[in-house]
Amino acid sequence: MNTQNLPSPRRSDRGFTLIELLTVIAIIGILAAILIPTVGAVRDSANGAKCVSNLRQIGIAMQAHASDFKGNLPVPQDDNWISNPETRDWWTKCWSYQLQPYTEKLLVQEARFQANFGGIFRCPGKKEWDLGGANDGYKISYEMSTFDRDWEGDASRRYQRNLSQFQLPTKTALVVDAAAKNAATGAIEGINAYIQNNRLLYRDRLDLRHKNKANVLFVDGHVEAMPRWGLNAYLMKENGLESDSTLRPW
Repeated sequence: MNTQNLPSPRRSDRGFTLIELLTVIAIIGILAAILIPTVGAVRDSANGAKCVSNLRQIGIAMQAHASDFKGNLPVPQDDNWISNPETRDWWTKCWSYQLQPYTEKLLVQEARFQANFGGIFRCPGKKEWDLGGANDGYKISYEMSTFDRDWEGDASRRYQRNLSQFQLPTKTALVVDAAAKNAATGAIEGINAYIQNNRLLYRDRLDLRHKNKANVLFVDGHVEAMPRWGLNAYLMKENGLESDSTLRPW
């Protein structure tokens, strides 16, 4: 068969039309609109689950500490930090430092007041803000309830609590999601800010970073996500400080 006279197949030089391109772009946009929120929701859920795991491990460390110290929980804040802060290594007096033997090795940096906590003391859902200045802060995401009656002007009333004191540990908050404020500017705590994790727990430090809820570790060791309205009713006191009412049911 003589194929020399047969017409050769013609290659199409036609590209995509404008309508076809717009259609493809629209499809991509629709898929992105569907997938991006889904990915964000999955990430938020994963962060929330990790935070819950962190708090549960902190709860286990609290129980281990209590077991070694006749039922006593860590002291939330050393009295001498109030009376003479310049002569104390105050990072060694906060509750998170006291839990280090039960959690992980502590990394203390050379500069005074610098201690970079990681691992279970960091919530992956916590935002970071670079406020500038010295890196003086604790990089932790939680605050411990101090159960103080009235700390103002009387540092001696900062008690170490014993597990036997809690009538209903299933309804008493121990550690919560928190975002401390910068001591100098009042801005939300960031990578250069003072976390002040050994200070008293203020209402305005609650950080609702998990779908408008804060994860709460209770004295009995269970963790629960709670909205602000559920927490405010139990963290109210003059000047926003907690009181001994936290020893009673929420």
